[in-house]
Amino acid sequence: MIIPSDVQQLDYSPPTHEFKMVPSSIGVEWPQIKPDDKAIAKASEILNQGKKVAILVGSGARGAQREVERVADLLGAGVAKALLGKDVISGEHSYVTGSIGLLGTRPSHEMMMECDTLLSVGTSFPYTQFLPEPGKARAIQIDLEAE
Repeated sequence: MIIPSDVQQLDYSPPTHEFKMVPSSIGVEWPQIKPDDKAIAKASEILNQGKKVAILVGSGARGAQREVERVADLLGAGVAKALLGKDVISGEHSYVTGSIGLLGTRPSHEMMMECDTLLSVGTSFPYTQFLPEPGKARAIQIDLEAE
């Protein structure tokens, strides 16, 4: 993008009301979303039955690093990161296999191909060729937009 130098030197003035942008000091209250107890029990049952559990995190898991780490520890699971979830959990953990997909790591790819259970947290990773083959693994998805 090229911005002419005379435009770059103009003084900044914030948008006024004629642009229909009215600053607000009210703030935002995000809704609290909680799955029902049956869904949690079913997810726990599936995850606990897994012998080779893989976790895939995306940007929707941001802010849940401790929870992801705890689940990985409890299940002995590896954690792969979708591109938008690279900052969700530190790559310094021994169970983090790196990114997944075209720019992914071999450990992440092998983990996905060999897992029998997949926990997908905060991602709608669409590239199925990098996920377990259909029918090979059971899956749990934790996401606000499960479609």
